[in-house]
Amino acid sequence: MVVQPVADLDADPRSGSPVSGRVPALPRVDLRRGSLRLSRRVYDTYFAGLEAVILLPRDGALHILPVRHAGGGGYLLKQVNAAGDRTVFAGSLLRDLGVAEVFLEGDDERSFTARWSADHAALIVDPFP
Repeated sequence: MVVQPVADLDADPRSGSPVSGRVPALPRVDLRRGSLRLSRRVYDTYFAGLEAVILLPRDGALHILPVRHAGGGGYLLKQVNAAGDRTVFAGSLLRDLGVAEVFLEGDDERSFTARWSADHAALIVDPFP
């Protein structure tokens, strides 16, 4: 089964068709104080209606996979503001990757470009961190 994103970030929200003459907006994932932050736009496009994701480090990249069934486990997507942005606390992942001091205990903040991979059914942040 091939999972497709819910919407195209480069599409006109009224018609769903691509907006001509517009540079495609690349999804962004922010990392600060141990949490990955997804804007509402990114959440609605790739994870709409979901409450959890799987964070899978692979070959220097981070694959963020949707969890479609409540019993599937994963990391909780928590709404953090009225705009609908979501965060995923990734402290255990950062410890496993050996970067907890920088991103969990420190004030370092980074913003990463991501891309959707239909082959992996995941939003991929590459490189990460």
